[in-house]
Amino acid sequence: MRHASFCFGVVFIVALLVTAARATEGRFRVLPNLSDPYDLAAIAVSPDKRLVASIGNTLRVWDYERARLVAIIDVEDDPGDAVLFSHDSRYLIYGTSRGKIEVYELETQELVLSFPAHESSVESLELDSTGEILLSSGALDKPKFWRLETGEFLADLDSEDSWPATFLDNDRQVALKTGDGQIAIHSTETGEKLRQISFGETASISTFAVSPDETRVLVYDAGKVSVWDLRSGKKLRDLEAPDNIIDEALAWLPDGRRAVTSGYRKGGDLASAIVWDTETGERLQEPVSPAGAFEGFVIGPEGMTALSGSEFGPTLFEWPLLNDGPGRIFGVRPASVAAAAFVERQDFVVAASTDRRLRLWGHDGQLRHVIELGLTPHAVAVVPGGKVVAVGGFGENDVAVLVDLKSRAIVRRYGNASLLGALDLAFSPDGEILYAGLNDGTVRAWRVRDATELAVFGLPNQGIDKSVDAMAIAPSGEVLAVATTKSLSSGRHNIELWNTATGTLIRTLETPIGGADDLVFDREGKRLLGASGWREVRIWNVETGNLERVIEDVPGNPSAVALQQTGRHLFVGSSSGNIRKFSRTTGRVLAELDGHAAAIDSLSLSADGSRLLSASRDGTVRLWDTNDGRELVNMTAGPEGWLSLIPQGFFAAAGNGGQLLSVVTMQHPYSVEQFGKALFRPDLVAQWIAGDPARNVRRSAERLDLGQILKSGTAPDIRVLSSTQSESTVEIAVALRNTGGGIGEIEWRVNGIAQAARSAMALKRPPQLARDEVMVSRRFELLPGSNRISVAAYTANNLLASERLQLVFEFGASGETRAGRLFVLAIGIDNYRNPALALRFAVADASAFSAALKAAAGTIFDDVIVRTLLNADATEKRISEVFAELEREMDVNDKFVLFVAGHGYTLDGSYYFVPQDFGDPVSAIGQELWQSWIDAIPAQASILIYDTCESGTLVGTTRDLSGSQSAAFDRLNYATGRSIISAATGLQAAAEGYRNHGLLTWVLLDALARGDRNGDGLIDVSELGSHAEEQVPALSVATFGTRQQPRKLITADFPIARRHTAIP
Repeated sequence: MRHASFCFGVVFIVALLVTAARATEGRFRVLPNLSDPYDLAAIAVSPDKRLVASIGNTLRVWDYERARLVAIIDVEDDPGDAVLFSHDSRYLIYGTSRGKIEVYELETQELVLSFPAHESSVESLELDSTGEILLSSGALDKPKFWRLETGEFLADLDSEDSWPATFLDNDRQVALKTGDGQIAIHSTETGEKLRQISFGETASISTFAVSPDETRVLVYDAGKVSVWDLRSGKKLRDLEAPDNIIDEALAWLPDGRRAVTSGYRKGGDLASAIVWDTETGERLQEPVSPAGAFEGFVIGPEGMTALSGSEFGPTLFEWPLLNDGPGRIFGVRPASVAAAAFVERQDFVVAASTDRRLRLWGHDGQLRHVIELGLTPHAVAVVPGGKVVAVGGFGENDVAVLVDLKSRAIVRRYGNASLLGALDLAFSPDGEILYAGLNDGTVRAWRVRDATELAVFGLPNQGIDKSVDAMAIAPSGEVLAVATTKSLSSGRHNIELWNTATGTLIRTLETPIGGADDLVFDREGKRLLGASGWREVRIWNVETGNLERVIEDVPGNPSAVALQQTGRHLFVGSSSGNIRKFSRTTGRVLAELDGHAAAIDSLSLSADGSRLLSASRDGTVRLWDTNDGRELVNMTAGPEGWLSLIPQGFFAAAGNGGQLLSVVTMQHPYSVEQFGKALFRPDLVAQWIAGDPARNVRRSAERLDLGQILKSGTAPDIRVLSSTQSESTVEIAVALRNTGGGIGEIEWRVNGIAQAARSAMALKRPPQLARDEVMVSRRFELLPGSNRISVAAYTANNLLASERLQLVFEFGASGETRAGRLFVLAIGIDNYRNPALALRFAVADASAFSAALKAAAGTIFDDVIVRTLLNADATEKRISEVFAELEREMDVNDKFVLFVAGHGYTLDGSYYFVPQDFGDPVSAIGQELWQSWIDAIPAQASILIYDTCESGTLVGTTRDLSGSQSAAFDRLNYATGRSIISAATGLQAAAEGYRNHGLLTWVLLDALARGDRNGDGLIDVSELGSHAEEQVPALSVATFGTRQQPRKLITADFPIARRHTAIP
């Protein structure tokens, strides 16, 4: 034993690596709340039970209580297999796959110590009882001791004994698994082997776990588990489970009597654990893991649950061991994005994900449409001109589909069930031929218009030991480059050049080790670039086949490559999630584009080369500025929502997209919805993507101070005092506790629809409550089916909300409906007090639309009640009075339509409507006032329609602000939960109109006759919005020469009318 003098005493190290004290109060980060998309190698729980660390493709730290991500630590080495918290829970100790030990300060996430420890991967880490000495084990060399404060090597154990390793007997001994599968006990003072527990000549354990009192050891040997006396080395009993297959995950519960093993039930693939009484061998409980296989299995902080990874779905999962209660997901795992591409002459990009959906993202960061593909995608290709997109992958009866981007429907399918799936796609330059690289090692060519197979390149392998890894078509269309893996077992790779006209092989290129995961031709078709799996990019001369250049030392294994049309710069994405911009001529790194947390599967450049689109297995699509490498937007979609985030923390979202993002300090992770009033800014998202021409994003970011919001105090705590349901009503009472930030507004929502806010000033304080608590109660009418009622409370300054508390109440039969009444409020102003604001069609629009609904909806509802406020009646005072009347008259079963036509404008992301008596911007009706009116409407089913002229001159600009108004309506939808259809009309369109109406209004009237998409004879609000989305852009371009894009934000669908001809 090599030995440097040390002892295990009770010396307490006050701090690890003395560093300058840092003021951390108010420090925050905006962080996607996404799980790791890879299997977990290890999980650790902090001693203070606040945090959980997991290792997958990245090192992540989670808040245990809230199951939210608080840190993604940018480790400097490849992910490893061992992680451990320091005793004070302030530092994270990490063993890498290359044998290094790294120590990170959790508050700052900075690397504070790094040193080489082992020849290969670090397999286990353990601290002694003082937290001063670290014991590490490697896969190929001896266990070693280190002084954690400095990284100083202290000693190793001069033996072939291996891992796992654990301290015993007040740190005087260490237990190790030996090379021949036994357990050896060593003295930490001398290194001497004190004794060995042998399990027989044929036994060779692979892992073990020592009981908390160090009297017994649980050992695993080839599917069998037994309990042994640690001191005598005698077997106490076998733990027998003949109907289960037990694997290597072992753990003791804190009581030292019960233990847990993991595995599968025979005859199926259901992962299950067994809780044992180790003194009797009795099986106490057999919980099934809802997460699938056990990855990185550990016992939860309270000893009643297990934390494990998953072979599918959410990566980190907590599930109960001792009862049948529900489990918990840590973070959200969106589907991996297999490929993404720009669409020429369109204002969106396409992204195909492993949830079998193609998503169309607008250049403003909005998710425009989702198309069900019917196959698991691997590649996308956009036809020149951008009218259709092909998606290739693995389907039941095809390998590729063609999607028409105008109708947003699949119009053609390619291949059949006998083919093994498509891994790459490309169109010929004229868009007439679709090439698909298949999993059988061939490339098939189909005629696009009728799916006729034209050619097969290469010989198919009947097995699965051959595949096309990548391909590219030369700009001339005459040469097809194909990278194949000829034998998966031997790793043989080829890159072949084929003549597309004759179907003959031109030549085979010198192939790098690891083959090529992506190929791209330069603009002239004279050079071919290949992203090699061996940390390099190769450039070949197509005519000669000669290798001209190798760009080496690419971080991670290159997985995607894109070349700017000038040919000067290339972008390379890697399996580690890094993107680098290189000079093609010098090979020098020009920019580092970091942010992805998993492999890059595709890169796409815009036609002008100014934007780069990246798709990653971390579930995100990101847009980058190619000049300086800055990130423009991060777009991700979950099962029931989506989110677009810019680096400043502002975001746009819909559905439960807010759950995909957190505002984080190491003391507390906040849902971004708690900061929604400050951060939900789709207008700023769109402006940043466009380059922030007016510098609004920069100015807003400078004014935004989330740190100050956090310093002003935390949001109130909420707990339920009572909930009393009586048939169709329920009364809920909650207690609100002031935790330092005071108590401001209380926001209730029913099925996502905001109810009128209540101030805490009038709240009660019953005697049974604590001095810092108040009570609020509220009565709700219930709709048939499930009613989700939630409440959140703000701080006194109304800037920070609590996490939303939700209750669910059932009433009547699910799906049961009541007709109720339809209330319509139509507002239209042509004749303003200021003659300069005069319009021509607003009054006609409000009158015609309300009359059409009266005529078309009468047989659906019990009654249709229409109120119109036209010209001089459309003042703020009168509008407020009518909303108050509606609040008194309506009930929860009624339906509500608000129609508004006139002038409007957007200021600092908020919408303002210009009333008839408008004098200056102060007298405009702002978004908060609209919200207060709308929240007071009892009807839960509603649609808000705004057909207003965007009047930038009212706020001192002549710029087209229609996009800003659309974003403002997004904010109104986010705040109220109400469905909205809107169109911000430009001044020319407002002046000229369309067939004596505003364009949006004319299309909506037309929809009453032609918008029935499902053929049921009814017009739903979603059909109304879809008709507007389809017709308004085309008609606006044809009529006014500018594109008008309406917004359709439908949160709850319902029929609004029967088919009815309202216009000739």
